[in-house]
Amino acid sequence: MHFPFCKHLCNYCDFYKFVPNSFEDIEKHQKNLQLNYEVVSKLHSDNGYTWGELDTLFLGGGTPSLWGVEGARYLKNKFEDWNISLKSSGENTVEFNPGSLDDKTLQSFLDSGFNRFSIGMQSLNPTFLKILDRIHSLEDCFEILKLMKKANVNYSIDLMIGLPYGHEKKRDVIDELKRAMVYDPSHFSVYILTVKENYLHPIPDEDYIADEYLKVSEFLNTHGFNQYEVSNFSKVGFESQHNLKYWDSESVAALGPSATGFLVEKRKRYKCGPNYQHIKIENLTKKEFTLEKIYMKLRTKTGISIETLEDRSKAMALRKKWNSLGLLNETSPEIISLNANGFLLIDSLINELI
Repeated sequence: MHFPFCKHLCNYCDFYKFVPNSFEDIEKHQKNLQLNYEVVSKLHSDNGYTWGELDTLFLGGGTPSLWGVEGARYLKNKFEDWNISLKSSGENTVEFNPGSLDDKTLQSFLDSGFNRFSIGMQSLNPTFLKILDRIHSLEDCFEILKLMKKANVNYSIDLMIGLPYGHEKKRDVIDELKRAMVYDPSHFSVYILTVKENYLHPIPDEDYIADEYLKVSEFLNTHGFNQYEVSNFSKVGFESQHNLKYWDSESVAALGPSATGFLVEKRKRYKCGPNYQHIKIENLTKKEFTLEKIYMKLRTKTGISIETLEDRSKAMALRKKWNSLGLLNETSPEIISLNANGFLLIDSLINELI
Protein backbone atom coordinates (compact mmCIF):
# COMPACT_ATOMS: atom_id res chain seq x y z
CA MET A 1 0.00 0.00 0.00
CA HIS A 2 1.42 3.34 -1.10
CA PHE A 3 1.09 6.62 0.81
CA PRO A 4 2.29 9.36 -1.57
CA PHE A 5 3.06 12.29 0.74
CA CYS A 6 6.28 13.70 2.18
CA LYS A 7 7.14 16.82 4.18
CA HIS A 8 9.87 17.54 1.67
CA LEU A 9 11.02 16.19 -1.70
CA CYS A 10 14.66 15.06 -1.36
CA ASN A 11 16.97 15.86 -4.27
CA TYR A 12 17.84 12.25 -5.16
CA CYS A 13 14.44 10.55 -4.89
CA ASP A 14 12.25 9.89 -7.94
CA PHE A 15 9.43 7.95 -6.25
CA TYR A 16 5.89 9.16 -6.93
CA LYS A 17 5.20 11.58 -4.08
CA PHE A 18 4.39 15.19 -3.32
CA VAL A 19 4.06 17.64 -0.41
CA PRO A 20 0.46 18.03 0.80
CA ASN A 21 -0.87 21.59 1.00
CA SER A 22 -3.04 20.65 3.97
CA PHE A 23 -4.65 17.63 5.60
CA GLU A 24 -7.40 18.02 3.00
CA ASP A 25 -4.99 16.48 0.45
CA ILE A 26 -4.58 13.46 2.70
CA GLU A 27 -8.35 13.22 3.21
CA LYS A 28 -8.75 13.23 -0.58
CA HIS A 29 -6.22 10.37 -0.75
CA GLN A 30 -8.36 8.45 1.76
CA LYS A 31 -11.49 8.90 -0.36
CA ASN A 32 -9.63 7.93 -3.53
CA LEU A 33 -8.34 4.75 -1.90
CA GLN A 34 -11.93 3.51 -1.79
CA LEU A 35 -12.17 3.95 -5.58
CA ASN A 36 -8.79 2.28 -5.97
CA TYR A 37 -9.89 -0.64 -3.81
CA GLU A 38 -12.98 -1.17 -5.94
CA VAL A 39 -11.03 -1.17 -9.23
CA VAL A 40 -8.33 -3.49 -7.84
CA SER A 41 -10.92 -5.86 -6.35
CA LYS A 42 -12.66 -6.12 -9.72
CA LEU A 43 -9.35 -6.92 -11.41
CA HIS A 44 -8.75 -9.63 -8.80
CA SER A 45 -12.21 -11.17 -9.14
CA ASP A 46 -12.08 -11.07 -12.96
CA ASN A 47 -8.93 -13.20 -12.70
CA GLY A 48 -10.23 -15.62 -10.08
CA TYR A 49 -8.75 -14.01 -6.95
CA THR A 50 -10.41 -12.94 -3.72
CA TRP A 51 -9.16 -11.01 -0.69
CA GLY A 52 -8.03 -13.26 2.13
CA GLU A 53 -6.26 -13.03 5.44
CA LEU A 54 -2.98 -11.23 4.71
CA ASP A 55 0.32 -12.92 5.52
CA THR A 56 2.11 -9.59 5.20
CA LEU A 57 1.35 -5.92 4.67
CA PHE A 58 3.81 -3.16 3.73
CA LEU A 59 2.73 0.48 4.00
CA GLY A 60 5.36 2.50 2.16
CA GLY A 61 5.79 5.99 0.84
CA GLY A 62 6.34 8.79 0.77
CA THR A 63 6.32 9.10 4.54
CA PRO A 64 3.43 7.10 6.06
CA SER A 65 4.19 8.43 9.56
CA LEU A 66 2.80 11.78 8.28
CA TRP A 67 -0.60 10.05 8.17
CA GLY A 68 -0.37 9.97 11.95
CA VAL A 69 -3.01 8.76 14.37
CA GLU A 70 -5.76 9.62 11.85
CA GLY A 71 -4.17 7.36 9.26
CA ALA A 72 -3.74 4.44 11.62
CA ARG A 73 -7.40 4.65 12.65
CA TYR A 74 -8.51 5.08 9.04
CA LEU A 75 -6.67 1.92 8.00
CA LYS A 76 -8.03 -0.13 10.87
CA ASN A 77 -11.60 0.90 10.00
CA LYS A 78 -11.10 0.45 6.25
CA PHE A 79 -9.69 -3.05 6.61
CA GLU A 80 -12.84 -3.95 8.56
CA ASP A 81 -15.04 -2.37 5.86
CA TRP A 82 -13.15 -4.21 3.12
CA ASN A 83 -13.16 -7.50 5.03
CA ILE A 84 -9.35 -7.59 4.89
CA SER A 85 -7.83 -9.15 7.99
CA LEU A 86 -4.25 -9.20 9.20
CA LYS A 87 -2.87 -12.45 10.58
CA SER A 88 -2.00 -12.19 14.24
CA SER A 89 1.19 -14.09 13.39
CA GLY A 90 1.77 -12.06 10.19
CA GLU A 91 4.26 -9.29 9.43
CA ASN A 92 2.77 -5.81 9.00
CA THR A 93 5.34 -3.11 8.24
CA VAL A 94 5.07 0.68 8.04
CA GLU A 95 7.78 3.12 6.98
CA PHE A 96 8.68 5.94 9.36
CA ASN A 97 11.12 8.83 8.95
CA PRO A 98 13.08 10.48 11.76
CA GLY A 99 11.44 13.71 12.88
CA SER A 100 7.93 12.56 11.93
CA LEU A 101 7.02 10.20 14.76
CA ASP A 102 6.01 10.42 18.41
CA ASP A 103 4.83 7.93 21.05
CA LYS A 104 1.16 8.53 20.30
CA THR A 105 1.53 7.90 16.56
CA LEU A 106 3.64 4.79 17.15
CA GLN A 107 1.05 3.39 19.58
CA SER A 108 -1.78 4.07 17.13
CA PHE A 109 -0.07 2.02 14.42
CA LEU A 110 0.63 -0.77 16.93
CA ASP A 111 -3.07 -0.71 17.90
CA SER A 112 -4.00 -0.97 14.20
CA GLY A 113 -2.05 -4.21 13.76
CA PHE A 114 1.36 -3.03 12.58
CA ASN A 115 4.22 -4.90 14.20
CA ARG A 116 7.32 -4.04 12.15
CA PHE A 117 8.80 -0.62 11.40
CA SER A 118 11.20 0.53 8.69
CA ILE A 119 13.15 3.70 9.51
CA GLY A 120 14.32 5.82 6.56
CA MET A 121 17.49 7.16 8.16
CA GLN A 122 19.91 7.00 5.16
CA SER A 123 22.89 8.24 7.20
CA LEU A 124 23.96 8.94 10.77
CA ASN A 125 26.28 11.74 9.68
CA PRO A 126 24.86 15.31 9.55
CA THR A 127 27.12 16.24 6.63
CA PHE A 128 25.66 13.55 4.42
CA LEU A 129 22.09 14.14 5.59
CA LYS A 130 22.51 17.67 4.26
CA ILE A 131 24.03 16.48 0.97
CA LEU A 132 21.09 14.10 0.50
CA ASP A 133 18.70 16.99 1.20
CA ARG A 134 17.11 15.14 4.12
CA ILE A 135 15.22 17.46 6.46
CA HIS A 136 15.70 15.41 9.61
CA SER A 137 18.66 16.04 11.90
CA LEU A 138 21.10 13.69 13.60
CA GLU A 139 19.21 14.38 16.83
CA ASP A 140 15.99 13.25 15.13
CA CYS A 141 17.75 10.00 14.16
CA PHE A 142 18.72 9.22 17.72
CA GLU A 143 15.31 10.22 19.06
CA ILE A 144 13.55 7.68 16.83
CA LEU A 145 16.16 5.02 17.68
CA LYS A 146 15.51 5.62 21.38
CA LEU A 147 11.77 5.39 20.75
CA MET A 148 12.11 2.08 18.89
CA LYS A 149 14.29 0.56 21.59
CA LYS A 150 12.04 1.78 24.41
CA ALA A 151 8.97 0.33 22.67
CA ASN A 152 10.85 -2.98 22.17
CA VAL A 153 9.52 -3.40 18.62
CA ASN A 154 10.83 -5.21 15.54
CA TYR A 155 12.40 -2.57 13.32
CA SER A 156 14.74 -2.07 10.39
CA ILE A 157 17.07 0.81 9.51
CA ASP A 158 17.62 2.05 5.96
CA LEU A 159 21.07 3.39 5.14
CA MET A 160 22.64 4.47 1.84
CA ILE A 161 26.17 4.00 0.60
CA GLY A 162 27.96 5.36 -2.46
CA LEU A 163 27.06 8.89 -1.40
CA PRO A 164 28.40 12.04 -3.08
CA TYR A 165 31.71 13.24 -1.60
CA GLY A 166 31.94 10.08 0.50
CA HIS A 167 35.64 9.73 -0.30
CA GLU A 168 36.51 13.42 -0.05
CA LYS A 169 34.67 13.92 3.24
CA LYS A 170 35.83 10.57 4.62
CA ARG A 171 32.45 9.07 5.42
CA ASP A 172 32.75 6.22 7.94
CA VAL A 173 29.66 4.08 7.37
CA ILE A 174 30.98 1.39 9.74
CA ASP A 175 30.99 3.91 12.57
CA GLU A 176 27.38 4.79 11.66
CA LEU A 177 26.42 1.12 11.82
CA LYS A 178 28.10 0.73 15.20
CA ARG A 179 26.20 3.72 16.60
CA ALA A 180 22.90 2.38 15.28
CA MET A 181 23.48 -1.12 16.63
CA VAL A 182 23.53 0.24 20.18
CA TYR A 183 19.74 0.60 19.83
CA ASP A 184 19.19 -3.06 18.92
CA PRO A 185 17.63 -3.00 15.44
CA SER A 186 16.75 -6.41 14.02
CA HIS A 187 17.42 -5.55 10.39
CA PHE A 188 19.42 -3.25 8.11
CA SER A 189 18.68 -2.38 4.48
CA VAL A 190 21.81 -0.85 2.92
CA TYR A 191 21.26 0.52 -0.56
CA ILE A 192 23.73 1.86 -3.09
CA LEU A 193 22.49 5.33 -4.06
CA THR A 194 21.06 5.46 -7.57
CA VAL A 195 20.14 8.81 -9.07
CA LYS A 196 18.54 10.22 -12.18
CA GLU A 197 20.51 11.90 -14.95
CA ASN A 198 22.03 15.34 -14.29
CA TYR A 199 22.02 14.81 -10.52
CA LEU A 200 23.49 17.91 -8.88
CA HIS A 201 26.24 16.05 -6.99
CA PRO A 202 29.03 13.80 -8.36
CA ILE A 203 28.68 10.09 -7.57
CA PRO A 204 31.80 8.19 -6.38
CA ASP A 205 33.58 5.82 -8.77
CA GLU A 206 32.76 2.11 -8.90
CA ASP A 207 35.86 1.02 -6.98
CA TYR A 208 34.98 3.25 -4.02
CA ILE A 209 31.37 2.03 -3.99
CA ALA A 210 32.44 -1.63 -4.25
CA ASP A 211 34.90 -1.23 -1.38
CA GLU A 212 32.26 0.43 0.81
CA TYR A 213 29.68 -2.26 -0.02
CA LEU A 214 32.07 -5.11 0.83
CA LYS A 215 33.09 -3.45 4.10
CA VAL A 216 29.44 -3.11 5.12
CA SER A 217 28.72 -6.72 4.18
CA GLU A 218 31.69 -8.07 6.11
CA PHE A 219 30.97 -5.95 9.18
CA LEU A 220 27.29 -6.86 9.43
CA ASN A 221 27.87 -10.54 8.70
CA THR A 222 30.43 -10.71 11.51
CA HIS A 223 28.09 -8.90 13.95
CA GLY A 224 25.09 -11.21 13.78
CA PHE A 225 23.34 -9.88 10.67
CA ASN A 226 22.94 -12.40 7.87
CA GLN A 227 23.07 -10.99 4.32
CA TYR A 228 20.05 -12.76 2.88
CA GLU A 229 19.64 -10.50 -0.19
CA VAL A 230 21.72 -8.00 -2.17
CA SER A 231 20.91 -5.05 0.12
CA ASN A 232 19.34 -6.70 3.17
CA PHE A 233 20.81 -7.97 6.44
CA SER A 234 18.91 -9.40 9.39
CA LYS A 235 19.28 -11.16 12.69
CA VAL A 236 18.18 -14.79 12.55
CA GLY A 237 14.42 -15.00 12.11
CA PHE A 238 13.96 -11.29 11.34
CA GLU A 239 14.14 -11.37 7.53
CA SER A 240 11.52 -9.19 5.83
CA GLN A 241 8.77 -11.71 5.09
CA HIS A 242 7.04 -9.27 2.76
CA ASN A 243 10.12 -8.77 0.59
CA LEU A 244 10.79 -12.50 0.57
CA LYS A 245 7.40 -12.94 -1.09
CA TYR A 246 8.50 -10.55 -3.84
CA TRP A 247 11.78 -12.39 -4.35
CA ASP A 248 9.94 -15.72 -4.36
CA SER A 249 7.59 -14.32 -7.06
CA GLU A 250 4.44 -14.88 -5.01
CA SER A 251 1.12 -13.09 -5.53
CA VAL A 252 0.99 -9.59 -4.05
CA ALA A 253 -1.98 -7.19 -3.99
CA ALA A 254 -1.50 -3.45 -4.45
CA LEU A 255 -3.39 -0.34 -3.30
CA GLY A 256 -2.50 3.33 -3.63
CA PRO A 257 -0.97 5.41 -6.44
CA SER A 258 2.17 3.81 -7.89
CA ALA A 259 1.72 0.54 -5.94
CA THR A 260 2.48 -2.61 -7.95
CA GLY A 261 0.76 -5.99 -7.61
CA PHE A 262 1.34 -9.40 -9.16
CA LEU A 263 -1.03 -12.31 -9.82
CA VAL A 264 1.34 -15.21 -10.21
CA GLU A 265 -0.99 -17.88 -11.59
CA LYS A 266 -2.03 -15.49 -14.37
CA ARG A 267 1.50 -14.09 -14.86
CA LYS A 268 -0.12 -10.67 -14.64
CA ARG A 269 1.52 -7.59 -13.14
CA TYR A 270 -0.50 -4.45 -12.48
CA LYS A 271 0.41 -0.94 -11.39
CA CYS A 272 -2.05 1.51 -9.88
CA GLY A 273 -2.03 4.94 -11.50
CA PRO A 274 -1.93 8.41 -9.88
CA ASN A 275 -5.66 8.93 -10.49
CA TYR A 276 -6.42 5.79 -8.39
CA GLN A 277 -8.91 4.38 -10.91
CA HIS A 278 -6.56 3.54 -13.78
CA ILE A 279 -4.56 0.32 -13.62
CA LYS A 280 -1.77 -0.52 -16.06
CA ILE A 281 -1.59 -4.27 -16.73
CA GLU A 282 1.40 -6.21 -18.05
CA ASN A 283 1.00 -9.83 -19.13
CA LEU A 284 4.22 -11.83 -18.92
CA THR A 285 4.98 -14.71 -21.24
CA LYS A 286 6.04 -17.99 -19.66
CA LYS A 287 9.65 -17.32 -20.70
CA GLU A 288 9.62 -13.77 -19.34
CA PHE A 289 8.25 -15.01 -16.02
CA THR A 290 10.85 -17.79 -15.82
CA LEU A 291 13.70 -15.33 -16.42
CA GLU A 292 12.27 -12.92 -13.88
CA LYS A 293 11.99 -15.67 -11.24
CA ILE A 294 15.63 -16.62 -11.85
CA TYR A 295 16.76 -13.00 -11.53
CA MET A 296 14.78 -12.44 -8.32
CA LYS A 297 15.99 -15.64 -6.65
CA LEU A 298 19.60 -14.96 -7.63
CA ARG A 299 19.33 -11.73 -5.62
CA THR A 300 18.85 -13.84 -2.48
CA LYS A 301 21.23 -15.99 -0.48
CA THR A 302 18.94 -18.95 -1.20
CA GLY A 303 20.00 -18.72 -4.83
CA ILE A 304 18.74 -20.96 -7.63
CA SER A 305 18.80 -24.69 -8.15
CA ILE A 306 20.67 -26.09 -11.15
CA GLU A 307 17.56 -28.22 -11.77
CA THR A 308 15.53 -25.10 -12.67
CA LEU A 309 17.83 -24.25 -15.59
CA GLU A 310 17.35 -25.69 -19.07
CA ASP A 311 20.91 -26.79 -19.85
CA ARG A 312 22.41 -28.59 -16.84
CA SER A 313 25.92 -28.98 -18.31
CA LYS A 314 26.21 -25.29 -19.19
CA ALA A 315 24.81 -24.31 -15.80
CA MET A 316 27.34 -26.52 -13.99
CA ALA A 317 30.18 -25.04 -16.07
CA LEU A 318 29.02 -21.52 -15.24
CA ARG A 319 28.76 -22.38 -11.55
CA LYS A 320 32.30 -23.75 -11.61
CA LYS A 321 33.57 -20.59 -13.29
CA TRP A 322 31.84 -18.24 -10.84
CA ASN A 323 33.04 -20.31 -7.90
CA SER A 324 36.66 -20.10 -9.12
CA LEU A 325 36.27 -16.30 -9.26
CA GLY A 326 35.14 -16.22 -5.61
CA LEU A 327 31.58 -15.10 -6.36
CA LEU A 328 29.62 -17.92 -4.67
CA ASN A 329 28.73 -19.04 -1.15
CA GLU A 330 29.91 -22.45 -0.02
CA THR A 331 26.76 -24.49 -0.49
CA SER A 332 25.45 -27.54 -2.34
CA PRO A 333 27.01 -28.08 -5.80
CA GLU A 334 23.42 -28.13 -7.07
CA ILE A 335 22.83 -24.52 -5.95
CA ILE A 336 24.07 -21.21 -7.38
CA SER A 337 24.16 -18.81 -4.42
CA LEU A 338 26.01 -15.50 -4.78
CA ASN A 339 28.10 -13.98 -2.01
CA ALA A 340 28.76 -10.24 -1.55
CA ASN A 341 31.32 -10.21 -4.36
CA GLY A 342 28.79 -11.87 -6.64
CA PHE A 343 26.01 -9.49 -5.62
CA LEU A 344 28.17 -6.58 -6.76
CA LEU A 345 28.24 -8.08 -10.27
CA ILE A 346 24.70 -9.44 -10.35
CA ASP A 347 23.55 -7.61 -13.50
CA SER A 348 26.47 -8.84 -15.60
CA LEU A 349 26.16 -12.35 -14.12
CA ILE A 350 22.47 -12.47 -14.98
CA ASN A 351 23.30 -11.49 -18.56
CA GLU A 352 25.88 -14.27 -18.72
CA LEU A 353 23.40 -16.77 -17.30
CA ILE A 354 20.67 -15.77 -19.74
